[in-house]
Amino acid sequence: MAITLLISVAGLFAMAHYSTQRRRREIALRKVNGATLRDLLLLLNRDFLLWTLAAYVVAVPVSVLFMRRWLQAFAVQAPLAVWVFLLVGCAPLLSHCSPPACRRGGWPAPTRWRR
Repeated sequence: MAITLLISVAGLFAMAHYSTQRRRREIALRKVNGATLRDLLLLLNRDFLLWTLAAYVVAVPVSVLFMRRWLQAFAVQAPLAVWVFLLVGCAPLLSHCSPPACRRGGWPAPTRWRR
């Protein structure tokens, strides 16, 4: 499970890096025009967060259904705790929002452009 989590977080880092590099000029213009770091993070993370939330909304009911059917086969049944599903939903969101937060001091204004 740890390897799967590591691979998915590495994929999110790569996607965030690609998205940031692709929109570098837009970020620079917004920063020059007075955009805050919060505005830039919201701009870059909105698409990823929407896809993650959509996947969570679809995955939770399906997993609850399968887990209830699987647990019916046992003599002693454990209840499904809501906190487990909330924790599972928060983990991808935290791992997704962490790549931009890893850079200290915000985003510096780009000085050179590659063409």
